[in-house]
Amino acid sequence: MARSVRFTLEALALGGFKILAMAVPRPLFLRVGRGLGAIVATLDRKHLTIARDNLRRSFPEWSDARVDETARGVWVHFGGVMFDLVGILARGPKIVDPLVSIEGREHAERAHRSPNGVVLITGHFGNWETHGIVHAKNFGSIGVIARPLENPSLDQAMTRLRESAGNEVIAKEHAMIRSMRRLKAAQGVAFVVDQNVQEKEGIFVNFFGRPACTTPFAAKLAIKTGALVLPCRAVMTPDFRYRVIYDPPIDPRDFGTDDASVARLTQAMMNATEAWIRANPDQWLWMHRRWHTKKTVADPRFEGARASA
Repeated sequence: MARSVRFTLEALALGGFKILAMAVPRPLFLRVGRGLGAIVATLDRKHLTIARDNLRRSFPEWSDARVDETARGVWVHFGGVMFDLVGILARGPKIVDPLVSIEGREHAERAHRSPNGVVLITGHFGNWETHGIVHAKNFGSIGVIARPLENPSLDQAMTRLRESAGNEVIAKEHAMIRSMRRLKAAQGVAFVVDQNVQEKEGIFVNFFGRPACTTPFAAKLAIKTGALVLPCRAVMTPDFRYRVIYDPPIDPRDFGTDDASVARLTQAMMNATEAWIRANPDQWLWMHRRWHTKKTVADPRFEGARASA
């Protein structure tokens, strides 16, 4: 299918689902999305296999039945999340307000009092897009580092969503300059830090017992500026509400100023992310090839993990 045709069909589908979101109650709309997610899990054998493999390696003690149930549950969860985002696009960010409880508010407030700004870190977990809206409404505007989507219509829709509560979307190529500018003004910048990157762009840290190539950008920025690091996430509950949770801020000065300080802080970020995923494994993007990039230089810290992979 030609890209232009696919882009048009995707835009039409988004418009149709927005109309549906306005016409039916939110719980029913999300159940439709979760149902479609279950169908996609059955049809998309490639990514279901990736999710199963990632889960099996990360939870070797699990039975095959639990691995399969969780892998399919990931598709169900993100089907609901995608439909919730469509609903927010259709109805506006105000619909989020009654759906959210905030835990660790004092941690977010402390971080935002820092004169050096705050580096927020999260992952493709729960509903990170809704979290951005909630954060802006409660603690002020943040800069959101985001890659543009391939489809221009969908990219414009996601930019409107991300900026609907006052946040600034920052393209990757402008990330350093605009992030520094915001931190110097004692403001916040948010990063999604859990995806695989190429070896030339990342460093390897331990993630579920295996070396995972990870962006060091957030850690470098925090160490360079002294900005506090605020780990945070939004967990979807069984009744389709959100628990927005803030962990205690991490002070980058605790990790030193030597060459290894960035690696130590990046590892701390991945430790936090792993803990969230272990608590709610069906709310993380297991179909992503997180461990795809391999080390080209042997590292004895990971020899046991590599041998068992």
